[in-house]
Amino acid sequence: MRIRTLAAVCVPALLLACQPAALTDAQRVAIEGEIEQLYADQAAILNAVDVEGWLAQFEDSEDFTIAVNGEVSVGFAAMAEELRSYWQYESAEFAWGDDHYIQVLAPDIACVTSTYEWHATTTAGETEDARGTWTVVLRKRDGVWKIVMVAQTFPPPETTTTPETT
Repeated sequence: MRIRTLAAVCVPALLLACQPAALTDAQRVAIEGEIEQLYADQAAILNAVDVEGWLAQFEDSEDFTIAVNGEVSVGFAAMAEELRSYWQYESAEFAWGDDHYIQVLAPDIACVTSTYEWHATTTAGETEDARGTWTVVLRKRDGVWKIVMVAQTFPPPETTTTPETT
């Protein structure tokens, strides 16, 4: 009976002691600042048309997940191979929207949703224009933030209407 009582008292106390401490407002603001800097760095990488620099933003893991246009892919290697195969840009103009929504979940985990605009010229001289929404889960390991999950959406195509004839 004493062992059960001891276990009933000690196990919950041990679990509570292992919970991470709540972040202070100052810690949350500091982490948000790190993420804002990360986003500025990412924009510079994309504008430099640096595919390897862009890939370095992601966690190289089989658990990495990306969802784009209703398709989900798992694993960094597959995503990196696909990106390298179509990354044929001469120049790019990339900008994050002014509306980053950062949710700091822990000192080493955050979620961010942003809008973006992309204008690029391919090495074949074709132009690409895109805008969309980008939601990521970031994890900080060894002092470095990496993207571990992405959900990217694009606005629906604009519909054209024709005037009614009478």
